[in-house]
Amino acid sequence: MADKSLWKPNIENIDNITIEDIKFIHFQAEKRLDHTIRIADSIANKTTILTSVLTGIIISLTGYIISQSEIFGNSKTTIAFLALICAFCIAFSLLKNILPTNFNMSGTQPQNLFIDDFFTDKFRTEEYSKDRPTVHLYMAVIRDYQNRIDENEGINTEKWKRYIFCIKALIFMPLVLGIIYSIWG
Repeated sequence: MADKSLWKPNIENIDNITIEDIKFIHFQAEKRLDHTIRIADSIANKTTILTSVLTGIIISLTGYIISQSEIFGNSKTTIAFLALICAFCIAFSLLKNILPTNFNMSGTQPQNLFIDDFFTDKFRTEEYSKDRPTVHLYMAVIRDYQNRIDENEGINTEKWKRYIFCIKALIFMPLVLGIIYSIWG
């Protein structure tokens, strides 16, 4: 998961940022945050499909095992039982990808923007333009977005790793079980 420390922009000439600059940065941050949400949806959809395949495998293996009179007396039934255990382990691992996750969406809660410092007279002096409070509000939102992006990308990375592991396990499961059957059967 991403580092929990809050990101802060490293800008020496912060007073030179214009309202147009900050709006552009905000727009890009919002696009990136929305992208992390679309990636999460994609992972969930792919996981749901893989879970459906695994459900079919589990049902088929369970039906085969139940139809046999001796579960451990037959090497084919024993291999089917091992395959069933493997399929359950993969499905359990995939379950973490489709269970509800605290995911960060775009938009900022008003309580995070109504901060007295943004509206003090300090920002409304001749030294600062009238746009300074708006620039600082945008900066607060952008900082918040960056932290959300980092968290979402951390969650997505974990889910992708889990999904890829399950795909590999599903691909290698018949090979491993075939080798076990040829040695043991």
